[in-house]
Amino acid sequence: MDEDLLARFGKRLGDMLCPDPFTPNPSANDVDGQVRLGKVRQTGVPFGLNLDELGEHTLITGRAGSGKTTLIYLIIAHLLSYKIPFWAFDFKQDYRHLARSNKVLVFDWKNFRFNPLRPPKGTDPEIWMQAFINVFCQSYWLLSGSKAVIFEHVDKLYREYGVIDGGKVFPTMLDLLESLEGHKLERKYGREAGFFESAHNRVSECLLSLKNLLDCDQGFPIEELLEQNVVFELQGMLAENQSFLLTIILRYVFQYRLSNEQRSGLKHVFLFDEAKSAYSKKREFTKELGVAEIAQFTSMIREFGEGLVVADQMPTELADSIKANVYTVICMSQSGGANILEMSRAMGLKQEQADICRALESDKANQVFEAIVKLNGRWQAPFVIQIIPAQFHKSLSTKELTGFMQPLLEKLGHKLIPRTEYKLIKHAQQKAEDMRRAETREARKEETQRKEAIEGNILIKILTNIRDHPFIDQKTRIQMLGLPSSSSTTDKFFKELVAREFVIIHRIGLGRGRSTRVLYEITDKGKKFASMDKVEIKGKGSFKHKFWQHTIKKYYEDQGYKAEIEKLYGSKNVDVGFTQDGKRVAVEVELTPDNLIENIEKDLDVGCDNIIIVAPNRKAINKYKNLIYPFIISATAINIEFKILTGFLP
Repeated sequence: MDEDLLARFGKRLGDMLCPDPFTPNPSANDVDGQVRLGKVRQTGVPFGLNLDELGEHTLITGRAGSGKTTLIYLIIAHLLSYKIPFWAFDFKQDYRHLARSNKVLVFDWKNFRFNPLRPPKGTDPEIWMQAFINVFCQSYWLLSGSKAVIFEHVDKLYREYGVIDGGKVFPTMLDLLESLEGHKLERKYGREAGFFESAHNRVSECLLSLKNLLDCDQGFPIEELLEQNVVFELQGMLAENQSFLLTIILRYVFQYRLSNEQRSGLKHVFLFDEAKSAYSKKREFTKELGVAEIAQFTSMIREFGEGLVVADQMPTELADSIKANVYTVICMSQSGGANILEMSRAMGLKQEQADICRALESDKANQVFEAIVKLNGRWQAPFVIQIIPAQFHKSLSTKELTGFMQPLLEKLGHKLIPRTEYKLIKHAQQKAEDMRRAETREARKEETQRKEAIEGNILIKILTNIRDHPFIDQKTRIQMLGLPSSSSTTDKFFKELVAREFVIIHRIGLGRGRSTRVLYEITDKGKKFASMDKVEIKGKGSFKHKFWQHTIKKYYEDQGYKAEIEKLYGSKNVDVGFTQDGKRVAVEVELTPDNLIENIEKDLDVGCDNIIIVAPNRKAINKYKNLIYPFIISATAINIEFKILTGFLP
């Protein structure tokens, strides 16, 4: 039996004794793609992801040394070749050597600059304020009471810096701490004091490590860095600070894409080698804090061209939101039954397939790694792959890295906007307030002086009284002005008004047994002298005619009618009009017969039910009757009543 036949027989015998639990396996080009990562173990055909599949997120899990980092290196190499920018969050200094390529920027939390209180371009500040507060409070486990404290102070800062009104100067976390430190508590103990203390302590804790990073109005432009390849080293940070920085940057990018409608295919990738810092199962949902911000936008971020490559040693610690929102799941060698069980559940593995998780090759020395892959498309069943061997020279000292990054940091430094300290804003506000108060005091002083100059002039006082009360008698006017009633000086003031042509004097007879009413009408000279814009007396005709209009109006008002001067009936204004028992009543003041008949005819035409003709005396009434009877039929004349002017006087 030849060797080829023996080999085929041996393989068939092996398959019979140890059947492959993943049969059938992909063949030909079933699972090949643009981002080639390995080959199918059983068939040897290439395995890779297409770029659009990478944009639908990838989850990689495996114990330490299982090859997760190697797999991420392969993905990064493809991203570099396709010129798709990426951000890799590095917890173990695994990616700093990429700076040698001059295609990757490497930051850490000491040399990076970012102001999380500055909204992304195109974003409503009030929307971003809420996003920031949610992320901060969830990262530092601040509950509703302390969250309200943070909200109050961020809102206050946004308003005092003018952010809400479109201002271009923004507060920082340092200013938030300063604002909190300036907060005056009504009581040093109790719930409010506890909420405030928690909020203050968390902000202080954040700044203890990240003060240098956060000390700027505008940091390095995230929007521009999304076009660059970036490694962000997070080694040595507190877990809460890691969570906050990771989540707020992701939230910032998502909000930027969302606010500017940047929907598209894959254009940027985030990579995490220790993903539980961002996608922690413990933080995903709590009764007190609600659903984590990162869980809410993970399902949507793919629509905006952002792909996620998420790797971790402990799948049991990862949030369900990331497991449920990935296209590709890659399970490398696992340790611990809980992790195997978790990945079996996530990938839908059968028991015999799950057992393979323990036996997957993970030879770090020879760069031989195996993994189980489950795609949510193309090939539905899980299969085992062998990762492409890759050797990387990872060593790069901090000194060497600084040498690579220093000129780039200096270039980015030109785009920084220094912080405007809160105390300067408060000082400027206080200065502006002091100036406003001084101006107000000066304005009040000038106004007082002006009023005193005007009101101190008795002539202007009298003119003002005449304007406001044109038809009161002289005795009442003098009493209202507070002038001596029997003083030659008082009489002199009124005579001076006439002499200087500030007023025209009118003497109106009030009938037998009554004194003559002395009234004054302000002239244009009088208006100018008293700085009066307008002097209007409602009514039409002469001053005397208006006097009687007002007298008649008051007469009917005193009887309970809603009388109106120049009341409009249809197209006709009557001198005084009111409604009596549902009927229109028109009162016409006829000092002369000139417009008598015309007024009556027009009043009748517009539907006046009753017309009252007011004449100077009885003689005038008889004359008016003789004038109108030839023109008006007797049936109509019944609705016309005649009265004497003086009959309306009190």
